[in-house]
Amino acid sequence: MATRQVEYHTVQVARESFFLDVRYTNLKPIGDGSYGFVCAADDSLTGRRVAIKKVGDTFNDLVDAKRVLREIKLLRHFIGHENIVQIYDIMTVPPNTEDFRDVYIVTNLMESDLDRIIGSNQPLSDQHFQYFLYQVLRGLKYLHSANVLHRDLKPSNLLVNANCDLTICDFGLARGVEGEYEEELTEYVVTRWYRAPELLCDSCYYGKTVDIWSLGCIFAEMLGRKPFFQGSNPLHQLETIVAKLGLPPPEQLTFVTHPAAKKAILARAEQQRPRPLLSFFPRGTNPQAVALLSRMLTFHPEYRITVEEALAHPYLHELHSQMDEPACQKAFDFEWERLLRGAGGDEGGGVRRKSVIPKPVLQRLMYAEMLFFRGLEEEEGGEEAGGGGAEGLKEEEATSSHHKHSASSSSSSSSLGMSESGGRGRGRSSNPVLPPPPSTAAALLACTSQRQHQQQQQQQQQQEAKVQAHGQEEKTRSNEAGVTETRGAVGPEGGREGGEGMKGGRRGWASSATGAGEGKEGPIESQTGKLEHIER
Repeated sequence: MATRQVEYHTVQVARESFFLDVRYTNLKPIGDGSYGFVCAADDSLTGRRVAIKKVGDTFNDLVDAKRVLREIKLLRHFIGHENIVQIYDIMTVPPNTEDFRDVYIVTNLMESDLDRIIGSNQPLSDQHFQYFLYQVLRGLKYLHSANVLHRDLKPSNLLVNANCDLTICDFGLARGVEGEYEEELTEYVVTRWYRAPELLCDSCYYGKTVDIWSLGCIFAEMLGRKPFFQGSNPLHQLETIVAKLGLPPPEQLTFVTHPAAKKAILARAEQQRPRPLLSFFPRGTNPQAVALLSRMLTFHPEYRITVEEALAHPYLHELHSQMDEPACQKAFDFEWERLLRGAGGDEGGGVRRKSVIPKPVLQRLMYAEMLFFRGLEEEEGGEEAGGGGAEGLKEEEATSSHHKHSASSSSSSSSLGMSESGGRGRGRSSNPVLPPPPSTAAALLACTSQRQHQQQQQQQQQQEAKVQAHGQEEKTRSNEAGVTETRGAVGPEGGREGGEGMKGGRRGWASSATGAGEGKEGPIESQTGKLEHIER
């Protein structure tokens, strides 16, 4: 295959050798895990700081290689959405051959993750909770509208920056769904503490609301600053849910057919009477937050709130704007996954059948993705060579899937980390990608002091402009010649000062230096929401 000639260089980072395009320089290690090593780097071509993950010996495990490919394709499909991690580039090594060994994946660099924020001493206000929750829902709406289920939402898969921007990462376990429950899907995919009851009850038919349940668990963890349901095994997880939420009404137990699951639910309900949900959280917790949480943690999936309904909930009314919550215009095509399952089986957290996708097929499909990101897709057949469509893949008799990463390397900067299923210890992320900066160990999320300075400068400039305008107007009135060229300065009512504001901006509150676009204060500048700066 003809490829563009690119100069490469070898950079030694800790114990790892990175063989990269020379455009990537100034590498600094930010994470190490069982499936990959992550560095921050400068991209001299674009001038931005990026995260580069090395997936060494990619094809030693073909199931993991399939996940890597799946995630690459999904991230390519979702390029451009602010709340989904952005993929910029892919490199294969050795280059210029389909028989490559290592893959390097370049994404946007994030500074921390929600798991670290929750586990820190960083003060968080109700406005932070609203803004984080809103951004996840906004990203989920985009995913679900493309008929994609994330299936592994947890705090370490939600990356954050100093300005409170949030992106969803780790799509290695994502799947498609035709409607809501039309396709049989593998269970045991979501980390146990965030796993929906229908998965715990061994149900193979589930839909988009599995992500809503996981997000509800994350939301409860934000409010209480600790995991809400901490079961040690699937049955204990069910018991923990019932102990806190109470026995669901009979109509919400219809999907529970597993004898052991039903027995565990009924036994726990008899032993313990539930408390009001609000009582599990600190005094002063917003009752509207708990009202939304209760709908997200509804036991039966058909009664659980949808992502669109959650966005429209009164708790998020200051942020909600349908015009700024786009749906994906094109469903992601999982046809190649179905062809793969027919030929070689499916895999997930509760692996049913081992994938037998041949290594050369996975290599060829991943190589095609590299050609697309390196600007060479025309030579290989354009969209069909590396895209999400199924036509080219039918000829390959195979699949694509992405994600050669593990829990240990899942977090802050890389966007590409996969965590193993099961409970988490209170040590938080076992091998986080982004270690806390030494000077801000307790303040992992931050609002930059520069924002406050900009706000003060802006207010001062506005005041000076008003004073100057007033003087000019007085001078004009007293001018006997009747000169009227002097114009009064435009005040706050004359136009939006400080950006688009809470609803007009594409990222809502965080898009404006003052957050005052509609006379409402954003979480970044709220008196209760000041956060210290994260050092990169």
